[in-house]
Amino acid sequence: MPHRFLADYNTHQLLNKIRENILIANAAFEIVYINDCAKSLLQKIGPYVGIENPDAFIGQSLFRFHGDRQTEILRNGPFPHSAQITLFKTFTAQIVVDRLEGDNGVPIGFLLTWKDVTEYEAALKEGQELLAELDIPVIPMTLDNMILVPILGKLNGDRVARMENKVLAYCSEYDKESVLFDFTGVTSEFDPTIAYRLKLMVKSLHLMGVEPIYIGIRPDLAKAIVQNRIDLGVKTFQSYKQGIKYLWRKHGYHLVKIEE
Repeated sequence: MPHRFLADYNTHQLLNKIRENILIANAAFEIVYINDCAKSLLQKIGPYVGIENPDAFIGQSLFRFHGDRQTEILRNGPFPHSAQITLFKTFTAQIVVDRLEGDNGVPIGFLLTWKDVTEYEAALKEGQELLAELDIPVIPMTLDNMILVPILGKLNGDRVARMENKVLAYCSEYDKESVLFDFTGVTSEFDPTIAYRLKLMVKSLHLMGVEPIYIGIRPDLAKAIVQNRIDLGVKTFQSYKQGIKYLWRKHGYHLVKIEE
């Protein structure tokens, strides 16, 4: 039995003290209650469904705001059910739906809690985009027509695609003639799919008049390339020092020690 304190406590006030967006629907899936937090959320969502006043959501069917899958869960469970949904391609919410039952165990309605995570999702996406940007750095070198692209970690199709797009765009915008790709920090082998994607990037650079050069290929990586009969289609050097010396000679430069 609930303590008599709860019997004397105003239910509406109690639900408002819970700092969550709470909606209650009856057994016919019609919204019958919205707490103050939920009203603030619905104030933002309402215009997308032609409802300016949050109180006007009272009496609306839950099915109006849920797709076929969510509708099926509302009808048949299981409960409680939690999911992340996107509304109108703008709002992202974590929802939890549970069935309300009377003292006799007969379903009498539903309790829904919505947590608006739109800003969190936007910040997460922004962070992911920033990480993707930092994932493949492009470093200008002493000679203006060259760049260095250090590659760290495991290579996969997505990373190679990002690298290709970034390097091609950079070379085009800044009129670069040579690119040093440093594979010293790569921790994975070149499987045929990765090798094919790299070769497409090399061909694109050649068509633009840019010479790609691979440096820092480790002995185990070199062995795997030979065993898999992979044709890289580029000049390769063991170290950055060898690669930069080649480019200096190619462009008519040499290192001279200045005697003081």
